[in-house]
Amino acid sequence: MDKKMKKTATAAQSKEEIDRNLAIISSSRDIIYSAGLDSRLTYVSPQAKAYGYSQEDVVGRSIFEFIHPEDRDFAAQAFSNAVKTGKTLPILAYRLRAKDGSYFYMEQKSGVVMRGGKPALITGIMRDVTEKRRVEEELKESEALYKSIFEKAGEGIMILTLGGEKLYCNMAFARMHGYRDVGEIDALILQDIDPLVKKDRALHSSRIKKILAAGKPVIFETKHLHKNGQTLHVAVNASVIRLKSEPHILAIHQDITEQKKATVILAESERKYRTLFESSRDALILLEGPRWKFIRANSETLELLGCRSEADFLKLSFDAFSQKYQPDGRPSAEKSLEMFGKAVETGVSFFEWACKRLDGSPFLAEMKLTRIDAGGGKPLILSSLRDITGRKEIEKALSEGEERYRTLFEHTADGILLMPMNGEELSCNTGFARMHGYKDQKEITSLKLRNFDAPQTAKLAPGRLKEIIAAKGRPVSFEVEHYRKDRSVFPIYVTCNIVRLQGKPYFMGVHRDITEQKLAEEALAASEKKYKLLVENINEIIYSTSNNGVITYVSPSVKRYGFRRKDIIGAKITEALAPEDRKRILKEYRLSIKNGTEIRSEYRLMNPRGKKFWFLGEAKVQRDAGGNITGTAGVLVDITERRRAEEALRTSEEKYRTLIESSFDLIYVIDRNDFIQFANPAALKALRAKSLAEVVGKPRTSFFPPGVAARQRQSLNKVLADGEPLYREVRIEDRGKVQYQETQFVPLKDEAGKTCAVLGISRDITGRKNAEQALRTSEEKYRAMIETTDTGYLILDYKGRVIDANREYVRMTGHRKLREIMGRTVIEWTAPGDKERNARAVAQCGRDGYIRNLVIDYADKRGRVTPVEVNATVVGEGKELRIICLCRDVTERKLAADLLTASERKYRAMFESSRDALMTLEPPDWRFTRANAETLKMFGAASETSFTKMSPWRLSPKYQPDGVLSSQKARAMLSLAVRNGKNYFEWTHKRFDGTLFPAEVLLTHVAFGASQIILASVRDISGRKKTEKDLCESEALLRTVFETSPDVIFVKDLRGRYVKLNRKAVQLMGMEPEEVIGKTDAHIFGPALAAKNEEEDRRVIESGKPLSFVKEMRFPTGEYYMNIIKTPFSKGEKIGMFGVGRDITALKSMESELAMSRAADSLSKATAPMAHDVRNALAIINVYAALINELSAGPTVKAETAKIIKAVKRAARLTSKFQDLAKNLKLEAGIYKKKIGDGH
Repeated sequence: MDKKMKKTATAAQSKEEIDRNLAIISSSRDIIYSAGLDSRLTYVSPQAKAYGYSQEDVVGRSIFEFIHPEDRDFAAQAFSNAVKTGKTLPILAYRLRAKDGSYFYMEQKSGVVMRGGKPALITGIMRDVTEKRRVEEELKESEALYKSIFEKAGEGIMILTLGGEKLYCNMAFARMHGYRDVGEIDALILQDIDPLVKKDRALHSSRIKKILAAGKPVIFETKHLHKNGQTLHVAVNASVIRLKSEPHILAIHQDITEQKKATVILAESERKYRTLFESSRDALILLEGPRWKFIRANSETLELLGCRSEADFLKLSFDAFSQKYQPDGRPSAEKSLEMFGKAVETGVSFFEWACKRLDGSPFLAEMKLTRIDAGGGKPLILSSLRDITGRKEIEKALSEGEERYRTLFEHTADGILLMPMNGEELSCNTGFARMHGYKDQKEITSLKLRNFDAPQTAKLAPGRLKEIIAAKGRPVSFEVEHYRKDRSVFPIYVTCNIVRLQGKPYFMGVHRDITEQKLAEEALAASEKKYKLLVENINEIIYSTSNNGVITYVSPSVKRYGFRRKDIIGAKITEALAPEDRKRILKEYRLSIKNGTEIRSEYRLMNPRGKKFWFLGEAKVQRDAGGNITGTAGVLVDITERRRAEEALRTSEEKYRTLIESSFDLIYVIDRNDFIQFANPAALKALRAKSLAEVVGKPRTSFFPPGVAARQRQSLNKVLADGEPLYREVRIEDRGKVQYQETQFVPLKDEAGKTCAVLGISRDITGRKNAEQALRTSEEKYRAMIETTDTGYLILDYKGRVIDANREYVRMTGHRKLREIMGRTVIEWTAPGDKERNARAVAQCGRDGYIRNLVIDYADKRGRVTPVEVNATVVGEGKELRIICLCRDVTERKLAADLLTASERKYRAMFESSRDALMTLEPPDWRFTRANAETLKMFGAASETSFTKMSPWRLSPKYQPDGVLSSQKARAMLSLAVRNGKNYFEWTHKRFDGTLFPAEVLLTHVAFGASQIILASVRDISGRKKTEKDLCESEALLRTVFETSPDVIFVKDLRGRYVKLNRKAVQLMGMEPEEVIGKTDAHIFGPALAAKNEEEDRRVIESGKPLSFVKEMRFPTGEYYMNIIKTPFSKGEKIGMFGVGRDITALKSMESELAMSRAADSLSKATAPMAHDVRNALAIINVYAALINELSAGPTVKAETAKIIKAVKRAARLTSKFQDLAKNLKLEAGIYKKKIGDGH
């Protein structure tokens, strides 16, 4: 009975051991096999299923059938040796074939089972190391690749310690600094290359601190020393990388010396033209379309319009400085839009404009609108504003002055042609002659208008002449084509009207050459055609919709997808959508229209045949001028292939592999009570046990250090509680030795399904970890160099397809993930205009082995363009050829350059279109270096080249009017401008033909670094000088009449205070002028007379018209009868009155004497001198009224004085009639005597 129980117990124990071993084999991640001495397999563990094989598929077949042909020989040799010697096979690595025909790498550890001292069976464990081999190969390839990038990069790369010591640099860095190889530059210390390290150690240290703190690349500019001693301007992109766990500085250098020079030159040019803008004596305003808002104004503008600052000015609109209506009666708001439109269309618009200042005061201005082609999307207009109020008054005062018209005729910038109504005897100015290629007007006098008209113009000429005549003096404008002397044809803009000269009518045409404007219009039309062609031929679908979802436009590319444009345009957006996407997209569209937000979504379109295509749709809302949403405009990008690829990728994902056998790993079983139930030989060896008996039934904690045992307990508890496998990698330190171990915990369950123990499979991965760490450190070093910089790195294969790139490059292409661009060519995200050029560059790089400083535009899915500078190097040959590219986003640099260029062009255009003569002079000899067209016209120079050969004193007479030598005085004026910044003076200049003319000159000194120039603005003041002379003579004459008049003349303000008196008035008062000015009648006359005078003054002011008074007045010099005419005057409102008084005391005496004569005869005799005196008084009043009319600028005063003059003339006529009547009267002397005696 005992034997039977013992046998039963032994059998039970053997069954338990067998079950445990089977569990171990089933749970192992490795394949366990056995084979006979003939190499035929006798057993294979269940893990073979992972490769498609069952037991039946492999048992009985030779193991060599499954080994890769290239690996069979050495595997067979090892197998044969084991069979012969009975020794364990070394660990072998070879490729095995899966059932689907693919191969995977295996590491095999095999042993020989001996029976009777002879080999009987081969057993082995095979572990799949495919992933490990792949990782190792990728790491090696990555290290080699990034090392190649580092060595062959086009930009200079240097690695520094935090202390500033140079560790590594590449060949590009050495060559950038003039050295042949890295060895030459390695011998140098950092301060030999970067002087800042020695010169300003604190700044150098602060930069390193800033780089460490930034957490991202830091970009700055510095100066380096070239081997030849020259200074290099360098842009540095610095970031932090970790090498051997220590932080270092990675600095990528780009030589920007040439770029700096170009930028400095452009900046100097921009500053020069900006100074011209600011120092111009014309009011200059820069406006931006399409709403024509102010964006710049110079100081003359602010002064002219009464604004405190440019900032205040820019807040206002054009209408704020325009009178409500223009002189032709049109509203300013309407006419201004027409003038701006004309300027945009023709390039320039020149006209007179009724303006007002900020305080409301009106003035008349001459305005020139010039279109500025400075690049960019919005049109710019330069407005030149000149106050011509004074000029208009002078023109009116001197309207009959022939000299003024002759000066205007000869020196205007435009060509002027005068033609009598019969078309004979043409006369023109110099501008017209030169415009048509003739030297002067004499060559034209014998020609007729038909000699200039091109055929098409000649056909239209009769009708246009009729139109001009019908306009009755109003200007008529049109465009024509004329022949030059050499018979070349050019376009002209003509403004023509009829003028009268010496009583005869003439056609007067002002001609302006618009050749440049026409060329600009043609270029604009070509550009518009190009972009229209681009939209019509782009692969993506461009579309627009109304705000109710109706499609209003779709590009022709929609035909590729089976749609017809005529069916799409006018249809709802939902009609082309696949049914399953309609509800979602319609909701997104309505939200976009409601909130004004952008739409970005993926959806399907279904053509009429039912075929569906995936698209990425992006759309933005469109608004009208009032900001109201009118619809959307968007682009559809075909992503059908991408969606298919993603679907295929999901279905082909690798299946997770579960447990494989791993007999050469540490395999052990721990029960729920934490006792060891099993350990394989490898585990026993690790536990330093000689036999299984030494460990089975012993606590697990007795074999491990406390810290390791505690971590294992956590893992075991988790598996026991969850019933799920658990994987851990741990780092173990034992007796100073570091070991890495990976462990897999697998739950073992009883028949009831409850976890009763845990299977542990541990593997020593120290060697792998160390190898991976070494490879990773190396790879990370080079990867860090690439990923922490803002330089894009790209690797292309021999077909030009992307095989690797860093994050910065992915960003440049408009994508988010590297996988989105893998396997694609760079042409796909190249902007349409650069695709062909980029394709040629890639091909050239393959032939030449490199590309340097190629700037290409990339465009993302939204159409946003990123300019990228590419430097590329070729590595390898044939199918192993790789193109390594370094790409830098140069958006900011290009934008800065474009802005600077646009600004320079803008100010250059202002310089060229200025109505003042503008020129520049440079030291040391102060010769002219630049001159605009107005300068050449003013001085009569044939070209800018001939003008710039001159100096200021060669274009001046030998002496100036003050007797000083022109050469001596010119240098003195230039020195003053250099010292004070500006110098303003009058000067006598000499034209190329020798004629002299007076001028106003403004010199402005401008310094550009170490260089300097003088900007000169010259204005011909010949006309103004003559006008001033005429006005001075006229004023002197009128002042003499005022002061020498025998009558009393005085002016009072509204409070009755004397403002002005002539000599006769102060003589009668017996006082000095300063004693009277500011006083009232109460201070000068008695109370009664003063009160009477004040009452008369009040009546004159209230009536608003002249009144005459005869009265006796007592002066310190005696008593007098005075006839005084008092007249009110105003400037917008009443401001006072003036009076003219005549002493008629003698006339009163004569009346008594005349009473003794015969009535008729006496009356006739009396009235004759009386009429004569009255006429004299009226004549004097007429002269004074005319004087006031000339001196006063106000329209109200002019109107009142005109009434006085009219009334005086009427009074003179009545006096003559009265005298004639008196001569014919026959009165009785007694009656006349009686009336005289009665005091009437």
